Amino acid sequence: MTLLTERKAALQTQPAMREDFIKEMRRFLPAATVRDTIVKEAYWSYLADLVEDLRKKAMAALK
Repeated sequence: MTLLTERKAALQTQPAMREDFIKEMRRFLPAATVRDTIVKEAYWSYLADLVEDLRKKAMAALK
C-alpha cells in the first residue's frame, strides 16, 4: 500500500485528521467561510474524494 493510499484511508477513518484540518483552516479563512463550508461533513467527503481522484491520476501518470 502506498503512502498516498494510506493517507486517503486515514481521511475516512481518523476523525482527528478532520479536526486538525478545521483547526488549521480557522487560522487562514474568515469565520463565515469556515462555518458555511469547512465544518460541513459534505465538504470533508468532497476533500476525501478529491484526494482519491488525484491519487489515481498520479498513480496512472507514474506507470
